[in-house]
Amino acid sequence: MGCKINLVNGNIITLDESCPSADTISLENGKISGINAIDHNHKSIDLQGATVIPGFTDSHFHLTNLGKQLDTLQLKDCRSSHEVAEKVLKKSAKMSHNDWIIGFGWDHNKWRDSHFPKADILNSLPISQPIMLNRIDGHSAWVNQKAMELSGLDVAPNPPEGGDIINDCILIDNAMNPVQFVMPKPDESTVEKWINLALKIIIPRGITNIHDAWQDPVTVKVLQQMSANGKLPIRVYGMLGSSYPKLLKQFFKEGFFNSENYTIRSVKAFIDGALGSRGAALLEPYSDDHSNCGLILITHDEFEKLTIRCRDAGFQLCTHAIGDRGNRMVLDAYSNAVEEIKNHRWRIEHAQMVCDEDIPRFAKAGIVPSMQP
Repeated sequence: MGCKINLVNGNIITLDESCPSADTISLENGKISGINAIDHNHKSIDLQGATVIPGFTDSHFHLTNLGKQLDTLQLKDCRSSHEVAEKVLKKSAKMSHNDWIIGFGWDHNKWRDSHFPKADILNSLPISQPIMLNRIDGHSAWVNQKAMELSGLDVAPNPPEGGDIINDCILIDNAMNPVQFVMPKPDESTVEKWINLALKIIIPRGITNIHDAWQDPVTVKVLQQMSANGKLPIRVYGMLGSSYPKLLKQFFKEGFFNSENYTIRSVKAFIDGALGSRGAALLEPYSDDHSNCGLILITHDEFEKLTIRCRDAGFQLCTHAIGDRGNRMVLDAYSNAVEEIKNHRWRIEHAQMVCDEDIPRFAKAGIVPSMQP
């Protein structure tokens, strides 16, 4: 027997112009089966005038990352680098010799000195494990010497292109890649656990649909399995990570993936970093770092090739751009690629800093500024 419920005596907002509000709504197995037409075979619940609205859609979400963050050392409440170090030391006592200590959420802008931490703070701890602590924005990480040695960054003559290393321990944007490469990779069961942890957070908040802004091959496989097995209780619009060439090649060849609650027909790319870690690409230097205009994470040629591939395959392209220089680069490439195509709905994710003269270009080229308040 399925679950059948009538919600009666309510202020039900439908967002349907032909019937913008209703008094009753019937649900069967979690789906609307009728409006203003009570099914007497259903159990009825009196809302006593309460308002019912459609579920929320979060248009820029990181499903797996949320679950991963919940499953790692939490550093959001730390008010100094030494508080972070104390948490790391306590965590290390519960872990084996070769385990990685992974944390998330520190923000030096909330600390009294508001400077990036120095290398000796983690390196002086009496522990043997490699450490990687992701900053709140996900665009930088604080690591110890063991992690630097395992990744080869301790002997690298220069930071990777599109990255920077500060204080011999702070990895900005692409400089994180060598460390992430040597870290243990999560398997399908771990990714499914992270997804379920995230779902426990978002479902009680009324979120029923998300645009998942970066999916790797394991995440795609797990979500396809969860959708097929009836274990995915929300709708997911997936954006394929642009740094997975085999994944893009597969989908560009096979086309869109569509199930009842999981869709893939878009690609996510990154142009620059974030303001908090001084990686957003600016036209002028940062006010507190006059030698720094931020980072471009992908070459012009690589990005233009990506726009052409997405256009020819019919996939939507959604590109992270924070700084005014980053946004201009994306606007230039998008305008060239889809100038003659209507309703492409290509997006710039965040569009946080845009020059006044560039703002009209969004409407002219039909580009969607996907902004988060």
